[in-house]
Amino acid sequence: MKKTNVTLVGLDLVPSTGGPSKTIKYFKDALSANVISFTNAVKLEQEGSAIPGTIHIKQKNNFLGKVFAWPEKSSTIKAYHTAKQSDLLTCHILWRYSAHWVYYLSRKHDIPYWVILHGCLDPYVFSYRSWVKKIWFILFGRSFLQNASLIICSSQREREKIKELYYGTNVEVVYWPTTLFNFVDEKATREIVRSNYGIKDNERVLLFLGRLHSIKRPIETIKAFLNASVANTKLLIVGPFESYSKEYIQNFIQIEGGSGANVQILGPLYGKEKFEIILASDGYISLSLKENFGHTVVEALSAGKPLILTPGIDLSMELSVLNCGWFLSNNSIEQASNAIVEFSKKPQQDLVEMGGRGKSWVLKNLSFQNFQEKLNSFIVKV
Repeated sequence: MKKTNVTLVGLDLVPSTGGPSKTIKYFKDALSANVISFTNAVKLEQEGSAIPGTIHIKQKNNFLGKVFAWPEKSSTIKAYHTAKQSDLLTCHILWRYSAHWVYYLSRKHDIPYWVILHGCLDPYVFSYRSWVKKIWFILFGRSFLQNASLIICSSQREREKIKELYYGTNVEVVYWPTTLFNFVDEKATREIVRSNYGIKDNERVLLFLGRLHSIKRPIETIKAFLNASVANTKLLIVGPFESYSKEYIQNFIQIEGGSGANVQILGPLYGKEKFEIILASDGYISLSLKENFGHTVVEALSAGKPLILTPGIDLSMELSVLNCGWFLSNNSIEQASNAIVEFSKKPQQDLVEMGGRGKSWVLKNLSFQNFQEKLNSFIVKV
């Protein structure tokens, strides 16, 4: 059987993009696909490419380039030549010119396409610039989805959410896979890492892991933790600084009456160091307003860590029935603080069992093999 030539089309595939870059890398590996990215030239120069071998189309350095990812025409030549030879295109973002580019190629060269939503139709997305998006969706977006061979959601909740705007028979749920990091001796690694960060043997550690962006609510997480006023429990803040600088967060902690003794700001950690800090923790917290999937959520679960999650994490629909953590009914600081208090008082063995149930679900449902097999089952129909 002839191998299907697939080209993935994304936006700003540089390291700081985070989850989408990681997900598209999984698609690339699963389908042996080409990758094209409409990329901000400054970001590309500063950070480099998130996915090796990506063909980058540079965005214009003007208004259309900044708000619509309009490309420099000269940088589209190689990408266009690659894409037009494809048997299948996949579009990994809405709202930008890249979606129109995929649609144009599909029509001109009779190439079917998939749309991978990455949370683009989440109601939260319409809380800003809503009128622009609604007009775009009426004029182009709805027909773009209707003509797609397949629309992929990453969770059951995302599938439910999009029904407010689009209800079609071409929608499927595919869970993203997660990377498992295996340590030769987890117990010894945990002890060494905790010692390196000055964490005492009797201290319980709650981990915030993600971009320090307002949508992720790191400030609210710190406030909820300090309001909980729990003894022998430490909050670790790990992630790249975006909406908030390290100095801003430190000042906020002082104003709220906290200190470096109970809240540590570690900044960004990647690869082995990231998994080491997960291993060193006892639980994971995300009070994010919106997480289309939640890569760090499942990374924490893969290490057997119980969770504290707000309703904005789409995967919580699947996870809440597992009794693998605290699944909050709203975004209030008070409810988060109550969960943190319960976490701090829970016997360690109970936390281990809660995390273990989540880990079993991850191992069963989020393997790369499952992901690849499901995609290939759809490829056969192309």
